[in-house]
Amino acid sequence: MSTLNLENIKHPDSASNNISVDSSGRVGIGTASPSETLSVSAGADGVVARFTGASASRGLLIKSENALQASNLNTIDSRSSGSEGILGFSTDGTERMRIDASGRVTMPYQPAFYAYNLADTATQNNGQARWQTSSLNTGNHYNTSTGVFTAPVTGMYKFSVAVMTERTTSQIQTEIVGKINGTSVVSRYNAKGDSVNNHNTVYLDYVKKLNANDTFTVQIVSGGVNWQNDYNHSNIQGVFLG
Repeated sequence: MSTLNLENIKHPDSASNNISVDSSGRVGIGTASPSETLSVSAGADGVVARFTGASASRGLLIKSENALQASNLNTIDSRSSGSEGILGFSTDGTERMRIDASGRVTMPYQPAFYAYNLADTATQNNGQARWQTSSLNTGNHYNTSTGVFTAPVTGMYKFSVAVMTERTTSQIQTEIVGKINGTSVVSRYNAKGDSVNNHNTVYLDYVKKLNANDTFTVQIVSGGVNWQNDYNHSNIQGVFLG
């Protein structure tokens, strides 16, 4: 087997070396002092690299993985899919975000939840509300047993709450309070001041930056509320905005 001892490659029309290899095996393209295994420097404004191919799946796929566990894989995938281009981002071997050819961004693991109750639930004055059935709970960060949402990561979150009481002829005031880590931060109320036999509904929308492991809960403040849950009139929902 022959060995090619290579330190620099230079085009005859170039004033400096085009490709350099240092004593540690690091390769520099456009730089004589590569700091990484592969260092590329354009030296001026413009395209640094272009990746093309003749097949339907062409472009650039960058992978990084843990040498001890091949499944611990992170990728940036900018290959085309047929005639359309995509840009996908994966961590731990699973795609977390994708931008399709139309610019639509999908993040299937973004924390979000929607919860309600299947039956009318009596909530006493100053009681913490619990919605015990969820049709959406990505990541299971809303606890249907306790009514507590726990933020998985630091960022902006949006919560929406609706409470509808049973029909009554009484004059009542229904108030709901949103709490962060047990401290009241926002409240909404609606007063029913007539004797007509109808519902009373109150809505709360709230956007807040939470730290990881902060909690969000809802307190019902009234003389006693009996939720009307047909068609999910009373519900809570939340989503991580980023």
